[in-house]
Amino acid sequence: MSYSVHLPLDAYLGHSDRTERLKSVEKCRKIIELTRPLPVSAFVTHAEAGLGVDINLFSEDGVARFSDLFWQSINQLLKTSEASASEFAVETLNYPYVFIWPVVDDLGLSVTLDVGHLELYGFPLEDHLKKYLHRTKVIHIHGVREGKDHNSLDFYPSSAMDSVLAALQASPDPDRVFTMEIFSLDDFNSSSDLMHERRRGL
Repeated sequence: MSYSVHLPLDAYLGHSDRTERLKSVEKCRKIIELTRPLPVSAFVTHAEAGLGVDINLFSEDGVARFSDLFWQSINQLLKTSEASASEFAVETLNYPYVFIWPVVDDLGLSVTLDVGHLELYGFPLEDHLKKYLHRTKVIHIHGVREGKDHNSLDFYPSSAMDSVLAALQASPDPDRVFTMEIFSLDDFNSSSDLMHERRRGL
């Protein structure tokens, strides 16, 4: 058994204010330190600029600045924690992953490919699988119902599931974590049933 540890959601590693960034780095460092005795597969990391800040609204210069600040924060974590670069798995969120990919690539980080987020925000699944699966350490999957994510996989498109499973079969990695990121027991149980059916059909 291993654990994928989600770093704090209120850690804003790309915040424009240096004090806020340092506080965020320290929050993450403490979680890494506390979970070090566990067999950790990855530290799932959000690249965010602040509470309620929509990175999609940034200008080109703003995106570059955000990316640079996130690079600085991760670099600081690499210097002050025992986590290796590849243990940081930066998640696909509500903005184009290309905004943050240069940091992931430059520092040797990993990817958390949240295919539920891709569905919710309308990003092309096949493109992301082709571009990022080779660096993906964690996959998050969940259904989208009435504009809300983290629902049962009954609400994840069958064709998209086909694509995800085919990509995983074509590019197997025994260290990659497949997480059904679902927040109710009923939804989890129905999702587990669906995945068991899918596995039997492979």
